[in-house]
Order: sequence, then structure tokens, then C-alpha cells
Amino acid sequence: VKFGQASYPRSRLRNANGTLGPVLSAAFDSETLTIATRHHPLVASKPHVSVLLSATREVLAKGFPEIEIQSGLANRVLWALVDRPRIDPDGGRVPEDDLRRRATALRRAIQAASKLGEVGRDAYAAALWRTEYERLDREQPGRHGLVTARATTLVRRLALIYAILGQSRVVTADHLRAALDLWRYCDES
Repeated sequence: VKFGQASYPRSRLRNANGTLGPVLSAAFDSETLTIATRHHPLVASKPHVSVLLSATREVLAKGFPEIEIQSGLANRVLWALVDRPRIDPDGGRVPEDDLRRRATALRRAIQAASKLGEVGRDAYAAALWRTEYERLDREQPGRHGLVTARATTLVRRLALIYAILGQSRVVTADHLRAALDLWRYCDES
């Protein structure tokens, strides 16, 4: 799902007929997704959903409505503040060969992941996880605490994604450190 303005999904979440919030929650919780309002319902099992939302600082400074914070929807998302490094009227482009190479690598990783079975942690990652877990799980005050309440779940999922992208049968300390670094960046955003 991709949105150009933060106000669009916010309005869809607040709208009584909006389905984005429940769909994201169900996808995060690994439920089967069903769109039952169609003549032939659509079903997705074991879904993986991404949402890309761009907004100005001013829009984000207004904050999300309290219901989105309290319901736990906001803590199922990695929030990152990203500034553009330069003004580029043409928007920049990834070279076609580079894009094709990355797509091929991603396709191979996805195919390999379907054959992996259960992915565990190696001893170094397990030790690192034990030292980081308490810090990640520590309750934080206020809205920031509500938005970051699923830190342990998100970091574990990120580490798993890094392992799968590397076609590894185990999460290593390097995968976990990369996930922790990404989480810290988002947390500080």
C-alpha cells in the first residue's frame, strides 16, 4: 500500500467504512485476510504487508488521532523520519540494471525462504538478544511509549527478514545488530 499524503490513510482509518486499520492489524498478527464485501471474496493467507507513507513534518507534527495510538495500530508500524539529501526536480532514478539485479536477488531470496522451514538464532544472536531484550521491552511513558510498545516483535521480525534476504537458516548476531540499528533509527525519529 502506498500513499502520497499522510492525511489519506488517517481519514480512511477514522472513516467508519475504512478498512486499512483492521487489515494492517490482521496482517501484523498473521491472520488470514479476507475481503468479504466482494461477490467472490479475496483471501490471503500468511500475509506480508508494507505501507509506504510520505508526509511533511508539519502533517506528522499534528499527530495521529488518539484512537490510532490507543488501538495499537501505530505500534505495528516502523516510523522513520527521512529528509531528502538534495532537491532533484526529476525525482532521481535507480539505474535499470541495478533495479533488475536487486529484483532478481529478492526473487531468489523469497524462493529460498519457502524451503527454509523454521529459522532459529545462532548462539551469538541468542546472547545478544538476551542483553537487548529488557531494554527493548522497557515501558516508555506517553504517546511515544504507546507507539513503540512492540519493539521486541518488530526487531525480531526485522532480524528474520535480514536472515531470509541473506538466505540464512539462522538469525546471526549481524542480522540482529542490523535490525537493532534500524529500530534505533526509527525510535529516534
